[in-house]
Amino acid sequence: MFSSSGFSLVSAFSDDGQRLTRSQKIHRENERTNLLTITRLVLRAFLEHTMADNNRILECDTQQISDLLMMLEKVLWHGFKAPGQKALIVLRSPDAEMWAAIGRIARTDAAMLETVTCVDQIESLLTPISRLRAFLRLAMMQKKLFDFYTVIANSPLLKTYYESWALLRQEEIVQLTGALLGLSVVDCNLVLEHDHLQDQPLSVDLSLYIRIPTVPTDGEDGVIANGTSSLNKEKKLILDQNNYLEERNRQLQCNVDNLKKKLIALESGNETAGVTVDKELVSFKNIDHPESSRPSGSKEKEWEEERERLLGQIVEREDSLRIVQQQLLDTKKINSDLYDKLKLADDKWRRLERDVARIREQYSQESEALKRTISNLEASNAVLQENVHKKKENDETIRAELEKKYGQHAELVGTLQEKQSALAEAESELVVLRRRVNSMEKELKEMPFLKEEIRELQEKYDCVSERAEESERALEELGGHLSESKLRMLELAEELLPLSDAHWAKDSDVTQCTACSDKFSISKRKHHCRRHFPNNEANICIPGMKSSEWLRGSVQSILIRGTSKRP
Repeated sequence: MFSSSGFSLVSAFSDDGQRLTRSQKIHRENERTNLLTITRLVLRAFLEHTMADNNRILECDTQQISDLLMMLEKVLWHGFKAPGQKALIVLRSPDAEMWAAIGRIARTDAAMLETVTCVDQIESLLTPISRLRAFLRLAMMQKKLFDFYTVIANSPLLKTYYESWALLRQEEIVQLTGALLGLSVVDCNLVLEHDHLQDQPLSVDLSLYIRIPTVPTDGEDGVIANGTSSLNKEKKLILDQNNYLEERNRQLQCNVDNLKKKLIALESGNETAGVTVDKELVSFKNIDHPESSRPSGSKEKEWEEERERLLGQIVEREDSLRIVQQQLLDTKKINSDLYDKLKLADDKWRRLERDVARIREQYSQESEALKRTISNLEASNAVLQENVHKKKENDETIRAELEKKYGQHAELVGTLQEKQSALAEAESELVVLRRRVNSMEKELKEMPFLKEEIRELQEKYDCVSERAEESERALEELGGHLSESKLRMLELAEELLPLSDAHWAKDSDVTQCTACSDKFSISKRKHHCRRHFPNNEANICIPGMKSSEWLRGSVQSILIRGTSKRP
């Protein structure tokens, strides 16, 4: 019985009755999911690669086959427990226990038992693990991996050899066994040598199976020849027909076996019914004998009914036997038809092989012709190489002469360059001398004018010197007057210092001049009395007697009083 999540209800307990913790259950579940996912991923990649390349006949081991068989081996090992693993002395290794378990499970299936027996008879396989791997490879070559894994998953011995959390004891194994059915389309011939099987890898490179999708660009796909493409199509068609016929033949063989069993059962039943009828007939004859005692009428009626019933059963058994025989005839006819189709397919395949052989022969002939052409080309190439060698020798002689001439030319060029450089230096010196001569001639012509100009400049210099001396004397005289004026200004500033806090009155509040008492108008501007005083004195602010408002007109009287006090 399975739970809704797909895991066994007893998976929470180990086989020894101990309850698994939550972390252990999660770990087992993740381990089982990862194993199933990676196995299906490798299987799908192998089938896609095989179908994409149209190469369903594999003659040797490949990386994908090795990875697939290794993952199937890990499925067998997942949750496996050896019966004697808890003993103090272990007599057999886990590999031997696994192979023994496969042998015991194989006893329930004739085909699986035959495969196990064949593997046991291979003397070169010395270890149990090599036999186990040879069993998987032989099952793949026989296209019976689906059948064998189904037998193992349905075997009642799983409880003995596997833990309750093992993948083979879960519902998910149905997905894997169903996927293994797709391997029936692949024909392969694998190696069963001991060294090769013993040294198989124990891990999978997932980078080969997890791919990022890319957008194909133009020119990436190669162009295949028409003959090769048609040959691949016919080969694919024949392989499909072969796989269909194998599967159909397998189903028909199963039907034939079932019908044979039914026929044997019917024959045994008919024999039993015949013996019963003979006994009944003997009893009826004894009844009909004149010397025998006549039974009652009710007894005769029962015997008559029993006789009719037995006769009806005999007729039914004969009809069933006739139907079974007809089914056998139909099956034989179908088998003969399939054999004819298979023979036609085999003939077609042989024709294709002959065509391939013919194409190979043509290829070999073309290769021979190409080889002859290549040999002729090589001979002509040798002649051309000899001519080239001779030309190279002539070229070397000419090159030596050219180098000699080039050396002479270089020497002449060097001498010529030296002469040209000397000539250029002489010309430059000549130009310099000419310039000096010209300048000296100009100076010679300008000498009288320069003397006159120097004389005039000397006279001007004398005049300017006299004026400068007079200016210095005037400045010395003015210095005394300026010092006296500066002293007077300082005294005036000290007298006006108490008046330094005065402020002008606002123009908007004054309507007439305080000096002349004239009213202000548009033509007569305010502060017109400034023209009567110097600028420095008119700008002095003098406070009034009783008011905080000041007028410029009162400056005159203050200045008059200030000047009258001076000595």
